[in-house]
Amino acid sequence: MEQWYALYTVPGREQDSAELLERVVSHNLWSCCRIPRKVKVFRSGGILHLLEDVMFPGYLFIKTDDSKVLSDELQKARIFPQFIGDARDMLAPVEEKDLHFLQDVCGENLQRVMGVTKIVLDEENRIVQAEGVLEHYKNRIVKLNLHKRFAVVEVELFNRTQAVLFGVSLEQDLAG
Repeated sequence: MEQWYALYTVPGREQDSAELLERVVSHNLWSCCRIPRKVKVFRSGGILHLLEDVMFPGYLFIKTDDSKVLSDELQKARIFPQFIGDARDMLAPVEEKDLHFLQDVCGENLQRVMGVTKIVLDEENRIVQAEGVLEHYKNRIVKLNLHKRFAVVEVELFNRTQAVLFGVSLEQDLAG
């Protein structure tokens, strides 16, 4: 049965690593390779700008039903610098609770970009309504930066408490 695995690679070289996997490892050994992405938000001159960025720099997520054979094939690709460490140590199973979070924010096959959540605030700048991926994590917000349009949510992810940035927008924001 297929399972998702996290593969550690050089931060900033995720796409190169995915292309390497595509070129040198048979698709019989894996069915999906994803680089979870998110929309980063920033404001300039009152206009909201949306940029796509890697959610977890340095990681690929690969779906396979034979991690041992895949690890062996990755080890053969060591002549390329894109992977860090011993392939047997860097290919780690994604736990069910972690996969649930990833699928919640990026879709079943981790193919969707984690989008921006439209929020409505009360008079004291507390979120009263959230339309988007942040909706399920409102009670875990540890920081809300309205000026820069992001919320920091702490979730248990990859065996530690992880801060995840969620982009937010307000009703008055103009998209640019």
